[in-house]
Amino acid sequence: MIRYEMKKVFQSPLLLGLLLFFTGINVLLMAEHLPSRGSMNALSDILERYGGLATEETLYTMEGDLKEGLVWVNSHVESKRYQTLNEAFNDPSAPWKESIPQERYEQLQNLHLYNETGEQANAFYRELDFTTLSSSVIQQYGLSGGAADIVRSQFKKIEERKQEVIANDEHLSFFFHGLTYEMHTFLFKDIGLVLLFEIMTLVVLLSAYVSTYEFEQRTDLVVFSTKRGRKLMRDKLAASLCSASIFAGSLTGLTMLVYFNFYDYSQLWHSSFSNYFMRETPLPYISWWNLSFIEYVGLFVALVIIVQLIFSAISWFLSIWIKNSYLVYLAFSVLFGLLIWIPGLMPGHSLMIFAAQFNPFTLMLNPHTWFTVNNPMTMFSYYELMTILIWGIGLFGLSLFSLYCFKWQEIS
Repeated sequence: MIRYEMKKVFQSPLLLGLLLFFTGINVLLMAEHLPSRGSMNALSDILERYGGLATEETLYTMEGDLKEGLVWVNSHVESKRYQTLNEAFNDPSAPWKESIPQERYEQLQNLHLYNETGEQANAFYRELDFTTLSSSVIQQYGLSGGAADIVRSQFKKIEERKQEVIANDEHLSFFFHGLTYEMHTFLFKDIGLVLLFEIMTLVVLLSAYVSTYEFEQRTDLVVFSTKRGRKLMRDKLAASLCSASIFAGSLTGLTMLVYFNFYDYSQLWHSSFSNYFMRETPLPYISWWNLSFIEYVGLFVALVIIVQLIFSAISWFLSIWIKNSYLVYLAFSVLFGLLIWIPGLMPGHSLMIFAAQFNPFTLMLNPHTWFTVNNPMTMFSYYELMTILIWGIGLFGLSLFSLYCFKWQEIS
């Protein structure tokens, strides 16, 4: 019966059409960013020549090559001599830029950029003190009392994690320059957030479609009046979850496949995620654990799919009581809005301001900060896991209750 219920989903032209439409939207979104791909490829040359870490030895070698580059630049200048490459790059009237190969110019420019960033890394992390940053966060969010104590406690743990990052040289891993390309934001926020909303739309629609099918086709009096009929809702739940997994995995997989085909990460899979080069804001991205980039991507994809399973279960639960797929989608939207709105109503002194963050809707709105210390309101090392467990257990209990009620519910 589960296969029969799933067959309804995969024979729906609307759902399959939406899957293809969303895939096309994602491809177009990624294609808009393609003009920057050429200069990004310069990192591959740096990794091949200098290795994956910006150690003191690596930076010394890079500095030597930059000095040779400065000599080469000055050989193309007749009227003046530059003391540094930075001076040469910032000279708006430099005639030498037109007389040298563009490829060589960009190579020097990128080498200078990564060398300069690498030299800043150690000093930046030594000066970065999370225990003092807690005061600004408390002030920014208007926290006091127990809530402020939670922030101070968590920032002490973050400071300990920062020390681990330094000890493991995680911050020295080369990566796409964040302030220049903002690739983390592009992949995990711009694309990631769109992806999450797309899959949520598909999952809620398919779960409601399967669960209310008999009621909307007016065959409920026949189907649910049989001995096996009332147990059909269990099959519908299983079919909804399986179909949601397939749709979520397919759209996520296709999106990631196209993305990593467009942008070459082949030499960065094993780079540390918590690197300084990826920094896009005053605070660099730091994961709670020592993760490579490919491990982070794996966790991201897994969480995308698991969150959608929760949305599928919510949609199925609503369908038992509402019995109309359009009204189910409307009710789901209202629930979404409420659970996003409620955390903002919590008083700044109450621990409820943090407890209210543990819901899948708040979780999905910040995919670029998953598994990191970078969101002050969700800066708990197991925030994602706890959110999934709390809602998973809660929905399991509600599912059992709903099945019991449906067993004795009057069908009319």
